[in-house]
Amino acid sequence: MIMPDSTKRYYETHAKEYFDATSESNLRPLWRKISGRLKVKDLILDLGCGSGRDLRHFSQRGFRIVGVDYSFNLLKLARDFSEQPVVLADFLTLPFGENTFDAVWAIGSLLHVPRHQLPLVLQQIYRVLKPDALFFTSMKSGYDEATDLLGRHTVFYQKNEWESILREHCYAVIESEEMLETRGGNAGAIVEIGWITATAKVVKPASGKVDSSPEQRRQKHA
Repeated sequence: MIMPDSTKRYYETHAKEYFDATSESNLRPLWRKISGRLKVKDLILDLGCGSGRDLRHFSQRGFRIVGVDYSFNLLKLARDFSEQPVVLADFLTLPFGENTFDAVWAIGSLLHVPRHQLPLVLQQIYRVLKPDALFFTSMKSGYDEATDLLGRHTVFYQKNEWESILREHCYAVIESEEMLETRGGNAGAIVEIGWITATAKVVKPASGKVDSSPEQRRQKHA
């Protein structure tokens, strides 16, 4: 698997709790960042679809969408909540053909991917995106990586670092920004979480056929 076992175990054993905490969240400012750049009926891949919140939102606005997650229990809840197609898979082996999607939506999911496996995941995303397709990501802001008390492993990034990673893997960054989320913590405490959001466009030949290696592509588009 692409994530530590404790991360997957959390989402399997706390699926309903996670669903209840996230399924009704209003992410309108983020949804607009990508929906305004797409056409009705465009096909979106929700990478790490979680509760199915975003599956439902985009489908209700006329987009076609497919969800992917590696938690079976969470995926069942997402399917029932959104009434959209979902696929059980990890990010290293996306079960879709080349040039399938008009956009990939990865909000709060790639941050669980270990750094040494991130290039392989970004290559998989590149493969399934059409030429000039959109790639939206949200990552937690910070340094290093950590596993919380619930077992979820998170890798943190700086804004410039994340932008550089995207460019190195043939994604042209359209816009990116840092955001601060305020959540209620234990015993009434307030917790502030820094996020980095980025909207990018995949850069590949107009034909969509990729003949060079990932390293050659990076050098070509550097």
